[in-house]
Amino acid sequence: NGQGNLLTGLHNKTLICYAALFFTYRTMKQTDTTLYITEHFLSIQGETTYTGLPTVFIRLSACNLRCSWCDTTYSFSRGEPHTIENLLDFTASNATPYVCITGGEPLLQPAVHILMEQ
Repeated sequence: NGQGNLLTGLHNKTLICYAALFFTYRTMKQTDTTLYITEHFLSIQGETTYTGLPTVFIRLSACNLRCSWCDTTYSFSRGEPHTIENLLDFTASNATPYVCITGGEPLLQPAVHILMEQ
């Protein structure tokens, strides 16, 4: 039926999108200590129960979700490589215990778990 064809078509487009992202990150030569970052900065947290507190924001690049409410579509692109050590130094230099790792979709980059554990 027509609905089955539509679902198959959407499924195929999703697979193509994921395959393209997988290929992109495989060709970026991401190491265990490198993340692709759109931006990192110190600002005031504007969400959650931490509203009003100084926070380091680390915005990772790439996203496969394309949410209709997204306000950071500029993070969909590749970004610039940064070592985890560089990001930790930046965080320490801003003397705040609060860090927000955001995106894009941060979990697309496997090395983000290393950063989160630090």
